[in-house]
Amino acid sequence: MTNFSDATSSNFTPREPNAGRIHQMWRSSSHPITTVLIVICVLFAVIDFVFPEFGYALLFFPPLAGVEPYRFLTSAFLHSGVFHLLFNMYALWLLGLALEVTLGKWRYLGLFLFSAIAGNAAVYVYAWLTGYWTIAAVGASGAVFGLFGAMLLLVRGSSNFRGILVLLGINLAMGFVVPNISWESHVGGLLGGLLFTLIFCSGKLPQRS
Repeated sequence: MTNFSDATSSNFTPREPNAGRIHQMWRSSSHPITTVLIVICVLFAVIDFVFPEFGYALLFFPPLAGVEPYRFLTSAFLHSGVFHLLFNMYALWLLGLALEVTLGKWRYLGLFLFSAIAGNAAVYVYAWLTGYWTIAAVGASGAVFGLFGAMLLLVRGSSNFRGILVLLGINLAMGFVVPNISWESHVGGLLGGLLFTLIFCSGKLPQRS
């Protein structure tokens, strides 16, 4: 784990928020979900830095998962430090630019959330199988690997497939050789992303000739 200006003129008239303008800005953006996800992660990081108990209340801890299931999701928005946050947000931005437009906002959001939950589910299963319950997990890595899985299926048969596969393999291998990285979350998120894409985004996948 881990702050306004005054208007003193008598002619000043405050304007009411224009809901239509906000809605138009939302619709005109090609990647609003990605932007919101990154903002939430950054906001969580700031709150966690100021109030460390915030992170402890939301991180994924297998012994508490059964009675506090929200941890399967909330931990995906927490990070263990600045570099962890920056690395995941950079990957989320790059993958999100392509996937949000290709899949559509709500399928893309579903993919992210499902992959995040699947990543922590894998951590839970590992703890259950090994009896090693004293582990905790934070980070959007599981969700990011789910996005990698979706991208892999979407570029299948194209010239980009090999590059995506190599990049995925390198990042996946890091979880097994670098200490304090949850490879269980990466594998679970990847499998979750593949499954979600095959079930809910099959119409977007390239068809075999």
